[in-house]
Amino acid sequence: MPVRRLALFCALASAFVLTGRAPVNAKLSDPWQPIDPADLAMKTEPLAPGAQAIYLYREIAQDDNLGYADYYIRIKILTDEGKKWGNVEIPYSSGQANISNVSARTIHPDGAISIWQGKPLDQTVVKARGVKVLEKTFSMPDVEAGSIIEYKYRVGWDRDLLYRTTWHVTGDLFTRKLNLTINPYGDSYILYQWQRLGQGSTPIRAGDGTISYTAQNVPGVEPEEFRPPDDVIEAKIDFYYADAPNKDANKYWKGIGKTWNDSVEKFVGHNSAIRDEANGVAPAGDPPETRLRKLYARAQQVRNLSYGPEKTAVEIKAEKLKDDASAEDVLKNGYGYVTDINLFFVALARAAGFDASSVRVSERADFFFNPRILDARQLEYADVVLVTLNGQNIFLDPAAAHCAFGELTWEESGVQSLKLDSSGGTFITTTPSKSSDAVTARSATLQMGADGMLQGKLVVTFSGQEAMDHRQSADLQDDVVRRKTLTDEVTSWLSVGATATLTNQPDWAGSDSPLRAEFDVRMKPVGATSGHLMLIAETFFGTALPEFDHPLRTYPIYFAYPWEYHDDVTLTLPLLLQAGDLPAPVDRSSPFGIYQLSCASEPGALHFRRAITLSGIYYDVQYFGPLKDFFDEARHADQQQVMLHATGAPSAQARQ
Repeated sequence: MPVRRLALFCALASAFVLTGRAPVNAKLSDPWQPIDPADLAMKTEPLAPGAQAIYLYREIAQDDNLGYADYYIRIKILTDEGKKWGNVEIPYSSGQANISNVSARTIHPDGAISIWQGKPLDQTVVKARGVKVLEKTFSMPDVEAGSIIEYKYRVGWDRDLLYRTTWHVTGDLFTRKLNLTINPYGDSYILYQWQRLGQGSTPIRAGDGTISYTAQNVPGVEPEEFRPPDDVIEAKIDFYYADAPNKDANKYWKGIGKTWNDSVEKFVGHNSAIRDEANGVAPAGDPPETRLRKLYARAQQVRNLSYGPEKTAVEIKAEKLKDDASAEDVLKNGYGYVTDINLFFVALARAAGFDASSVRVSERADFFFNPRILDARQLEYADVVLVTLNGQNIFLDPAAAHCAFGELTWEESGVQSLKLDSSGGTFITTTPSKSSDAVTARSATLQMGADGMLQGKLVVTFSGQEAMDHRQSADLQDDVVRRKTLTDEVTSWLSVGATATLTNQPDWAGSDSPLRAEFDVRMKPVGATSGHLMLIAETFFGTALPEFDHPLRTYPIYFAYPWEYHDDVTLTLPLLLQAGDLPAPVDRSSPFGIYQLSCASEPGALHFRRAITLSGIYYDVQYFGPLKDFFDEARHADQQQVMLHATGAPSAQARQ
């Protein structure tokens, strides 16, 4: 995998997996390296059975004095499915890096060569927090199974800037040979550390200061479900510059924290306009929690420039938006980016007499924070607020769209963070998420017709993280699209051919309240009919329970957040049908969660209840078997059936 420059660290954490690899002593001006006939003839790689493609060679030659790195990538296509590797994507950060000197060719199985003669296209991948990420994309010519494709390019940056570099030794494919070198900047102190390189495999520093690493037969990342971020499981080497050799991590983070805190204090300030706003929004006579909730709601009213459809530079210029330099600017302008809004809330809370602090957090979606890596940008892209309320610490994030009071986004929950203060800050851990923080509740009242079809009302209620996710997605859609998206999701839970019609207007704009959606549904019950007997499943709604396709496990199991599903269904039966003996209730509890299923008989009806909970997010490999068994057993219990049998013609009294 190519070097990941610090400026790209968060935005490109997964995108760089797609780009390929490169060679070190071969400069861009050098000719293509010779092709080994054995490589051209090979059909499979014994060390990577079933592989669609492999890296025959990848190399990086990086020079921080000159401000560029040269990449060389050679890939063997082994199957038709592997042809997708001929679609090349090279991500880079606009304004911080540039891609040049791109060349590529395809060597066909018969030895013929097709030279790529096009021009890479630019496409936007991400724009968040003011960072625009682009991709250079192109397609290799005439790729087929048996081909060898290779390409090279240069990544350049301002040579007066020093960034963190990460060598990703593990790639997304098996790598036969890997060569990596870096020529550090001048006399600066470059520190480095590594993980998962294997016994006796370490970088080597030459007398001239150049650092190199070589490896052969490096396994690729296994395509396992629910694995931790690549940054956690891959073999890699991290490089970063320090102002002294063997930099003390505690002193480093204290220094960074003090710098950040000075910036926070300057932004927050002590302003009479902020004080007047806080007193007006949250009068001193209100209870403390009521006051804090009102201030939180006020911060959420600020127009959030970090969310919503992307605007072009022309649109932004036409709107004449100026950057906020203080909390008072946020108040006057009525807009801000996420950090501006959270610091505006800090200012309001302090003005109202609360102890409020800015907290820099590491988001665990793409990497896990490591304080031993002296890289401030691990904590530079996200922040929350810590407030003392009635003697208790509470984490808040009003800048996260639709984030309810007292909640955090899942990426920010349970992560090591730096609480800023004048002494440089203290490492703390944000509140871990619980299953009750992400609940999907489905309640239905259904009537079975004489034809066996079910129809009635279904109410779906999303709470916590589930409500936040749905609302954030809806923010990027118009009303027609968001209603269709939600309806399609609900229909996917029902039996094949079912219909669902949304009958209310969900509160898409809310934060504290659950997201409630009401539907008219019509569906065929899951089950079978034979003569006078009908079998129907106890579960009416599908739930995407975790499935594991691989019998063995290489990596730990990692879920984004714990969750709960609660189903409550009342089914009214036709007069000619009644239930036989009901299945015994299921109640299974394990360290991984809870599964409960029951069916009770009521006059003329059946009442079904089902609940399933995922309790945790991270499990070591040793727990894979029991975890898989838990969900397999839940899936099996979902198929449990209730027998209905015909009672004959209705009586005269019943017909009346």
